[in-house]
Amino acid sequence: MSFRSGVTALVVGVLLVVYRVPLRLDAGHKKALPGIGVLIAVQSLCLYSAVARLPVALALLAFNTYPLWTALWARLVYKHRASAARCWRCR
Repeated sequence: MSFRSGVTALVVGVLLVVYRVPLRLDAGHKKALPGIGVLIAVQSLCLYSAVARLPVALALLAFNTYPLWTALWARLVYKHRASAARCWRCR
């Protein structure tokens, strides 16, 4: 997990340099970023804690079927009809 996070941080850092993204923050960003960081940390902690308690087969089932569940709930809640191309990718 640490290696994957480190590689992700390295890739994001390279993208910031390549696209010359300014690292200067305004006052609004400085106020919001600690809160966003805490929310992401809590989300990660909850996610990893939940997955650690699940049997591997159940975790794989949940991860691999989430596109189908998303399509089902989009249909039920938003009356969104999936296109044929999208249905083909789910198979």
